[in-house]
Amino acid sequence: MLFVASCSASAVSPAEVVTKPISVEEQTAAFDFFYELRNHVALGEYEHVAEAALFPMTVQVEGEAVEFSYAAELAASFEQLFSEEGINTFIAIDESQLTFNDRGVKVADGVMWFDLVCGDPACNTAEFRITELNP
Repeated sequence: MLFVASCSASAVSPAEVVTKPISVEEQTAAFDFFYELRNHVALGEYEHVAEAALFPMTVQVEGEAVEFSYAAELAASFEQLFSEEGINTFIAIDESQLTFNDRGVKVADGVMWFDLVCGDPACNTAEFRITELNP
């Protein structure tokens, strides 16, 4: 089951975002989502990582908040946000470094968070989306 969005995310205010608790059955899909993101990073396919993000997204860069509204903006800035060392560290992360909690899934020390985001008010559809990046 593929959970990466195939199109750019639309802008959504944080108050409008509804998430769904990740069940034990959905944890395998969460691992798959993470491994797909990791593979895209390893291949330098940052546009695919950016397409999986929920926008708008604010990222703290050297103590300053930088807001991204579109996947193309985030993809173009990816190598400026993450050092080569940070990218290599991300590539080395495995599923043992994923933590499931009420905020979603924390990757390693919190370099990335993702969650199961509802696609409609009743949450009949949901997909994994990156909700936070912390370079």
